[in-house]
Amino acid sequence: MTIQTLPQPKSPRRAVGILLLVIMPIVILYQNEIATHFYLKTTCHEPRKRLWADFGVSIPPARVYGIDVSHYSCPIQWNVVKQSITNGIRINFAYMRATRGTQVLDYLFQENWENARAAGMPRGAYHFFRFHENAEEQADFFLRVVHMEKGDLPPVLDIEHDKINNDRKMDKEQILQGIANWLAKVEDATGTTPIIYTNLDYYKNYIAGRFKRYPVWIARYNDQTPPRLSDGRQWWFWQFSEKARIDGICEKVDMNVFSGDLNYLNLIRKK
Repeated sequence: MTIQTLPQPKSPRRAVGILLLVIMPIVILYQNEIATHFYLKTTCHEPRKRLWADFGVSIPPARVYGIDVSHYSCPIQWNVVKQSITNGIRINFAYMRATRGTQVLDYLFQENWENARAAGMPRGAYHFFRFHENAEEQADFFLRVVHMEKGDLPPVLDIEHDKINNDRKMDKEQILQGIANWLAKVEDATGTTPIIYTNLDYYKNYIAGRFKRYPVWIARYNDQTPPRLSDGRQWWFWQFSEKARIDGICEKVDMNVFSGDLNYLNLIRKK
């Protein structure tokens, strides 16, 4: 009689080791998103009606002001934001982050998107560009999440550096082609010319002299001197602070000015 030897079960320790090898690269890649998610889940619950005495930052002269937010801002009382007047200034528009890369959804986007419209706040959505991820897949992801309606502001491509979004290890032409692919795909799908958001350094490195059809939103934290772009181009939006206090929002947020007046802002909204 032949005695068959049954296969020995794999060591639990070995199985755990294999699982860690699979999970750890993902955890390392998205450590910021994971940490932020758990932090906000424990600190941000229902919107709180917060009223501030002032903006907490110096305000440059302009005719139109707005904000941009993400889940870092916690739940927002959009009706309070829309109705508030601080030192004679109203918030006239709001942009909100929708997506990042090919798979990171801002988990407060849908809430912000729907509630801002319900409050009558002109709204727009932006996508945080990942240099190392496929640009067309990023555009597809953004388009699946963001459904523009009449009155919405143009979509925005956010081009900037963070801890895991390192452009220094990539070919410049590859990055430029990726930016071009995202812009073209989103423009074709929405019938609206997207806006490019970036800072002065990234503008000089990637945008100056290129993408001339696309409006520019520039980040420069200075409330006195409007930014000057290296190729003499005129910006549409200027993000002058990341620490503004806005009625209806508990956390400090980015604050911006628009280069035109309200009539011109209405002209660029989706027809």
